[in-house]
Amino acid sequence: MNNRGFSFIELLISLAVTGILVGMAAFQFSHQNEHTRLSHASRSLMSDLRWARQMAVSRGEEIRLILDTITDRYWIERATYPGIVVGTVRDFKDGKQGYGGMDLASSSNGNMIRFFPKGTTNTWTTITLRNNDGKQHRITVLATGRVRLYEGNDDE
Repeated sequence: MNNRGFSFIELLISLAVTGILVGMAAFQFSHQNEHTRLSHASRSLMSDLRWARQMAVSRGEEIRLILDTITDRYWIERATYPGIVVGTVRDFKDGKQGYGGMDLASSSNGNMIRFFPKGTTNTWTTITLRNNDGKQHRITVLATGRVRLYEGNDDE
């Protein structure tokens, strides 16, 4: 019996096991990355909704958050200057913004959420974001202006 090292078969088996473990870890990481991007997109939208509400209260004027479900973008504008963006345009398809492939799936009450000087909105609205894995988050804006996040699909 030779005790000077490993045989070629032993090295091949250990490399195969290592390769399988690395492959499983990469698969798990890719799914976790999708969930992280969905959470990031949801939290950014919630933060911007709250910022738009606060801006309406502090300025004493109507502020609008415009949703474009065709291009998966949204932005904030003042009602007195429509079309002029306040802050940045968020693009859920842009990987440079950290979202990379999120889908602004739907908005229950049109493409505009209006915040009035008292912090209230024009309607109760639910916005649905979906990632490439089909997982979704729903953000609800109550008529009082409060913003809530609901994670998961309806069938979960």
